[in-house]
Amino acid sequence: MIPESILSRLGPRLYHVTAQDNAVAISKAGLLTPREIAKRAGLPEDSLILRTDRCEIVFGNHRAILNHQRPLRAGMNSRFGWLDGCTVEDWARQLDTRVFFWVDRPDAAFLESVAEDLPVSAFSICTKALLDRFPEFVWLSPINSGSAKRRPSTRGTWLYVSAKAGWNDFRENRRRRGLVSKADSAVKEISVTRSISPGDLAVLDWRREEL
Repeated sequence: MIPESILSRLGPRLYHVTAQDNAVAISKAGLLTPREIAKRAGLPEDSLILRTDRCEIVFGNHRAILNHQRPLRAGMNSRFGWLDGCTVEDWARQLDTRVFFWVDRPDAAFLESVAEDLPVSAFSICTKALLDRFPEFVWLSPINSGSAKRRPSTRGTWLYVSAKAGWNDFRENRRRRGLVSKADSAVKEISVTRSISPGDLAVLDWRREEL
């Protein structure tokens, strides 16, 4: 069961942004992790690691356009040690096991970065329905875990805090490690470590949002 201390801080809906052309495949096949898409297409798991460009993948009767990982690659030559206990390849690999949602409506800067070369669509789901249906698969992060631009925040697999934990566990996660001076006060990103079927999306009240 998800603590009320977590649910009350996330807002009623979570937001997912994707290439506009992905809408049909999502309605038919569900919201799939990149790793699942690669598996269904018969591609090697590591074929998607640190992709420099968007890639189009055909699986069955569907096709998906995956985002590039340039924001993550931006940290590859960083002089700051921002990865704890893993390589950048490891980090990219685990990102592809997740479906990501934003707690707030996507801001203009994010939309500009993802819509630089193709139209995008935004969708939302009911927060409580997600937490009720998949409590063991929902994880909270105080940062955009897929971006390492500028001076990237330190991260490791410990960054993601289970939604089943209490609010205090989330707030103190980075401060306990001496990485920040103040407790985290807000969730930046929600990730789900599984694919979500069309039937489950219906239960979660999946709907298109205006950008």
